[in-house]
Amino acid sequence: MTSRANKSWSAFLIATGLMFSASCSVKDAKTIDCGDPGRNPEHRLKIKVKPNGSPKDVVQDVLFGGTAKELHVCRGDTVIWKHKKKKAFIIGFEKDSDNSGKVDEEDSSFDWTEQNSSSKFEIIGTVRNDAVVGVKYDYSLTIPNTPEPKLDPIIIVDR
Repeated sequence: MTSRANKSWSAFLIATGLMFSASCSVKDAKTIDCGDPGRNPEHRLKIKVKPNGSPKDVVQDVLFGGTAKELHVCRGDTVIWKHKKKKAFIIGFEKDSDNSGKVDEEDSSFDWTEQNSSSKFEIIGTVRNDAVVGVKYDYSLTIPNTPEPKLDPIIIVDR
C-alpha cells in the first residue's frame, strides 16, 4: 500500500472506531444530560426475538443497535417499542413500590401501567413530567404464547 492509502485506511479505522464507541454508549447505560439542547428526546426500541419467538433483547434503534436493558430517559421523552417480526406484545410495570397491593401511577415512568401493542405492533409512551429522577422503573416486555415470554428491562429517569 502507498503512504496515502495507509493514511486513508487509518482515517477510516479511526472514524469507524469513533462511530462504534459512540453507539456503545447505549450499552454502557450512562446517565444522560437532560439539559443538552442537542439531545434527541425520542428513544426508538426494537424487540429482538429468539428462533422460538420468545423475546431475546430490546435494542436501541441506532447504528449497531446497542442494548436497551437499562434505558436512561428524561421527563417528557418519548419511548417507542416496535416488534421487528410484527407480533403483538405487552409492556407492563409490575413493581408495587408502596406495597399497596396494586400497581399504580407512581410505579410507572409513564401515565399508564400496562399497554398492549395489539395490531400496531408498537407501543408509544411519554415519560411523565413528575416521574421520579434516579428511580429504576422495572417493567416487563411480554410476547404472549411463546415458551419464554418475558424480558425485564429498566427505565431510569435522569436530570
